[in-house]
Amino acid sequence: MSFEIIGDKANPLSSLQVKRLDGKWKNFPASILRPLHAEKLDSFVNFPVRSDDIFILGYPRSGTSRLMELVWIIANDCDFETLLEYDADVRTVSFEIPEWSFEWRDKFLAKSFEEMKSPRSMKCHLPVQLLPDEFWTKKPKSFYISRDPKDVAVSQYHFTNTIPINPKTLEDFLDDFIADKIPHGPYRENMWNYMNLPDNENICYFTYEEMSGDLEVDAVSIPSVSVKRLDDKWKNFPASILLPLHAEKLDFFVNFPVRSDDIFILGYPRSGTSRLMELVWIIANDCDFETLLENDADVRTVSLEIPEWSFEWRDKFLAKSFEEMKSPRSIKCHLPVQLLPDEFWTKKPKSFYISRDPKDVAVSQYHFANSFSTNSGKLEEFLDDFMADKIPHGPYRENMWNYINLPDNENICYFTYEEILPYHSEASTVSIRKFKIKKQKMSVFKIEEKSSRTAPQVTVKRLDDKWKNFAGSTLPPQYVEKLESFKNFSVRPDDVFILGFPRSGTTRLQELVWIIANDFDFETLMEYDCDARIVFFETPEWSFQLRQKPLATSFEDMKSPRTMKCHLPVQLLPDEVWTKKPKLLHISRDPKDVAVSDYHLMKNFSPTPIKLEDFLEDFLSDALMYTPYREYIWNYLNLPDYENILYLTYENMSADLEGTIQKISHLNVSH
Repeated sequence: MSFEIIGDKANPLSSLQVKRLDGKWKNFPASILRPLHAEKLDSFVNFPVRSDDIFILGYPRSGTSRLMELVWIIANDCDFETLLEYDADVRTVSFEIPEWSFEWRDKFLAKSFEEMKSPRSMKCHLPVQLLPDEFWTKKPKSFYISRDPKDVAVSQYHFTNTIPINPKTLEDFLDDFIADKIPHGPYRENMWNYMNLPDNENICYFTYEEMSGDLEVDAVSIPSVSVKRLDDKWKNFPASILLPLHAEKLDFFVNFPVRSDDIFILGYPRSGTSRLMELVWIIANDCDFETLLENDADVRTVSLEIPEWSFEWRDKFLAKSFEEMKSPRSIKCHLPVQLLPDEFWTKKPKSFYISRDPKDVAVSQYHFANSFSTNSGKLEEFLDDFMADKIPHGPYRENMWNYINLPDNENICYFTYEEILPYHSEASTVSIRKFKIKKQKMSVFKIEEKSSRTAPQVTVKRLDDKWKNFAGSTLPPQYVEKLESFKNFSVRPDDVFILGFPRSGTTRLQELVWIIANDFDFETLMEYDCDARIVFFETPEWSFQLRQKPLATSFEDMKSPRTMKCHLPVQLLPDEVWTKKPKLLHISRDPKDVAVSDYHLMKNFSPTPIKLEDFLEDFLSDALMYTPYREYIWNYLNLPDYENILYLTYENMSADLEGTIQKISHLNVSH
């Protein structure tokens, strides 16, 4: 095939003009593509199409992802089991970047287009002239979706800026969009050429707006079944609404072997079971925050209804079956009382039941259900179904009534969502009070408990001569056991440390530094997560053990120059920093912005709501992790005799990215 390509092919982020020169397409305008797409032009046009293939077509951010899920569900007879088991990008393959589906996933349906079972579902953003030649002869079923270009442009801006390599302002991005400089453009010609195909009987046209506003919910709604238990003890209890995948497990539920020291977290979905199960797990496991941070909640507390989430579908297991779980087992269950295991009533495990205002339950369940659904059913319709007892795990009233009125309930502790909401709830206070800090036999560190509204903290003060006049630092308790490893860490002279108080811009800076230090190796950048390439010094497990694809399995294993991000105060840096003199880059930011940004980050991880006012009081009273802030910044900015450090500010980096890159280059952080 004959193509004309104009632009910098060597720069992975450049926008190339690609024009097809053969007869049928020579009058079509050039398209804007990235180099990684331009390298595949021959494979695009020569792709072997099957007549029963399904193509989802459209300009990026026009609704192709939503449409592809609708189409997949219908094409696969509402196979929700496969839908829940495999990511969308595994079931519907990106035509331009099939590696997402065939190579970069933990769980595959196929490893190549040839291996895919028919009908193959493929999503494609290419302009009409770059579709496979066999598209026009095999005539596969195809769906094209368009959207208001204003919404496309704004959505594409926000999507593009999630990869903060060269962030633009919205105004600059819109200028590029209008000037046809954005990949997959020009937008007008892309849409016009699809809309005006002469032989288009195999293409069904949609708009994002009509799909969002007039979706036939019933056509793709998740089916439910009514289940009634007929044995004497339960025959007068009402039927329950369950998903078919739960109904298949009824014998498993009632015959489940219970241990007397099991812990059951019970409640209707969206009543607070996830929050309660974390509080209970922390208390039951003596505030073992190390295991808590290392393993997902669904690995530590197993769903009785869908144990596969914990035993089969995780990257990292604590156990592979209920039998393998160590006692006390923590189990979450949304089943109605009559479907609990029979041994629940004889073994009497410790159990916690939580209820919540039904209005809040219904609204929360609506939003939760829509996060897994390809349709966006109306809230009014969902509430009608909730009131009519058509929602799985209903009827709500009977579910709650039957639990609350159990005659022999001495093994069940009752909560409401509303009473565990306040941060100083009894459960959270007990969990903090029960935390016993493991005092280390280290004469060089003094450890004291620290009062904080937001999370358990300790104050760490270094006592050796060089640092004894430095203020104590506030740290999470799990860092206490690591203080010696921080102090004695083996530094290399060519190491690169990215330093700064959390939320000061260290993440953006670390990407800039890594790119420069690794000679703009965008291939590795795109292939490996940021946390796999740049190791967080305090919690290296994130990079070495908890990644799907690590670059190294230990600090020793990392190739030089090692890039590490570190939030520790200056006095807790490794001793060898001052003798080996690695390159240090320190970034600071307006403390008002630091505090507000830190608040928004921390509230995502808190099991209970945090008020901004309380958080700011903790920040000002030095009760937050890594505080006191003033001393932290002052000590870094006033280091005597350290020539290998570069000082930056978040504000200057944002305003003058090019100047920042030049400063980093002058520090000579590369090989």
